[in-house]
Amino acid sequence: MSARIGLPARVAPVAAFLRRFAETVDAWAQRARDRCNLAELDERQRRDMGLDLEAIRREASKPFWRA
Repeated sequence: MSARIGLPARVAPVAAFLRRFAETVDAWAQRARDRCNLAELDERQRRDMGLDLEAIRREASKPFWRA
């Protein structure tokens, strides 16, 4: 009988890392889309949200990796 290799135990940390990495990249992409959409709001939409142009500019100018 051949010995059983503990492959799942070795793969589990890599799979967990890849899952966290994919979640992080997804969050970055969503943040970039949100900031792009925020920058495209017109005056009425900004007023409805209670945001001024300078606050939107500050948020939209942040890099995608910064929360």
